[in-house]
Amino acid sequence: MNWLSLFIKFLPAAIQFARLAEDTFSEPKSGQKKKEFVMGATAAIVGSMHSVSRGGQKETWAKMAGPMSAAIDIACRFMFR
Repeated sequence: MNWLSLFIKFLPAAIQFARLAEDTFSEPKSGQKKKEFVMGATAAIVGSMHSVSRGGQKETWAKMAGPMSAAIDIACRFMFR
């Protein structure tokens, strides 16, 4: 499975993590903490994909992290404003 397929597969999960972060971190100016939570949770799932991967999770996440970060920012702009 290539990184783009995983990106598409895990974007809905990342959005769910964003909803959880929004509910969990309610203090003002907590955006960075929320983003770190979402990215960390998503990276943990990608890193644990041994059952559907032949290895390379770290490299896959390295390719996915930038696009995933941007997608989370865009989704959150629409969801939480």
